[in-house]
Amino acid sequence: MKTTSPLLTLTFCLIISTVFAQKTPFFHLKHTPYSEKGSQQMKEKLRKYEAKLSENEQLKIVRGILTNKHLKSPTYYKPATFGKPNKDEHMAERLYWVLDFDQDKTVDLVLIFNTYFGPTPGYYFYFNNKGKFEYAYDNAGQFVLIRHKHTHTFLQQAVFIIDEQEAEIIQTFVYNHTSQSYVASPKLYYASQSKLPKKIARKPSLVTLIKASQARHSPQVDDTPAKKIKEGEYHQYKATKTLWGNVVAKYAKGAKGYVLATQNGWAFVAFLPDSKLIKTSLRHGMDEGYDQKNNQITPPKVSPYICGWVPQNSFR
Repeated sequence: MKTTSPLLTLTFCLIISTVFAQKTPFFHLKHTPYSEKGSQQMKEKLRKYEAKLSENEQLKIVRGILTNKHLKSPTYYKPATFGKPNKDEHMAERLYWVLDFDQDKTVDLVLIFNTYFGPTPGYYFYFNNKGKFEYAYDNAGQFVLIRHKHTHTFLQQAVFIIDEQEAEIIQTFVYNHTSQSYVASPKLYYASQSKLPKKIARKPSLVTLIKASQARHSPQVDDTPAKKIKEGEYHQYKATKTLWGNVVAKYAKGAKGYVLATQNGWAFVAFLPDSKLIKTSLRHGMDEGYDQKNNQITPPKVSPYICGWVPQNSFR
């Protein structure tokens, strides 16, 4: 893994979120520098929610997941011997977490450590869905939000940035303890240099573009032509790549999105997945596939929310 920050390094930290509602997605965006201290703080939060089970009881649950042929899991673990200390100096991480967020003696989530390209650390996520563990997600990254409130637990993982031109990605999960079920929201994509609003609306409104528009990483017009990069020239970007200027996406008339905040005639919008997107520069190698037959990169299996600023007179 690179020694530079896998997430955008900033001199400040903004935390903005919406209140969870049944029909409104949970939005939370955070610029944060990667640091050993921050990573350790998140691990301390996880320890707070560990299931009150013995090590053997926890291992039995994890090994049961690894032996279940119907569940996607890391291929290099042998269930019978799983649990030995991790000897990889790069990846000095816990091999697993067995978590019970509301401490009702029912396991809610199991995390199993995995190593990804770089190498970078990450986890496989297995939620307890009505009494059965279900594979939900896996990727390289770190937790940026762990919040338990009454009957719900909110979790967010930020995917590590390997190449500076990649977008920041946030994966959100909301676990409902009453129904013993979870919701995995489409990922949030935004430029690492985005100017995030200081506060998000408590109840974001859903709007529709009345004309073709560009989503920008800052609330201002910058149409500077894109710098041409010759084939084979890598690492020429200091931040997330744009289409041109500060434009990160183009949308057709009729595109829909949630207005998360407004500022001086501009709105910070999370555009709905697959909502009349014409083109975007926001991408991430850890969230793409590869078509070997046609020798080409394929888009994410689940389209993300794309976040950016648009003029308020662009929608109704």
